[in-house]
Amino acid sequence: MRELLAKLREAESNPASGPILRGMKGKPLNLDRLARRVIRPALRNPENYRTPDSKLIEWQGFYSLRRGIATQLTAITRDPMAAKGLLRHSSVNTTLAHYIKDVPEVTASGMAQVELLFGEFDVVGQVQ
Repeated sequence: MRELLAKLREAESNPASGPILRGMKGKPLNLDRLARRVIRPALRNPENYRTPDSKLIEWQGFYSLRRGIATQLTAITRDPMAAKGLLRHSSVNTTLAHYIKDVPEVTASGMAQVELLFGEFDVVGQVQ
């Protein structure tokens, strides 16, 4: 999902604002229509949703899709406000509490960055 969103952003000339998924006239994409016309027909064919090692992915519903998109968007932008806006929540607290999941790879990457930062300090806490 991360790669797809990054390609979409690049194809749109890296916009700084506006809807991420736009319809033909630049307005936010109608996700109900997208579900009826694209997502549901694609899900009827199990070959369309297999993992690289050919395991079948079980569809969990649109709530899981929203959580996955919010998690990936936050990982890409490093800003939960992007996911809040996409999901149209009135409060970022809702997004953080119910939609953005912990991703072990992101946690490990963050820990590595913290270790690098502390590696730049000497014993007394001075930057080398």
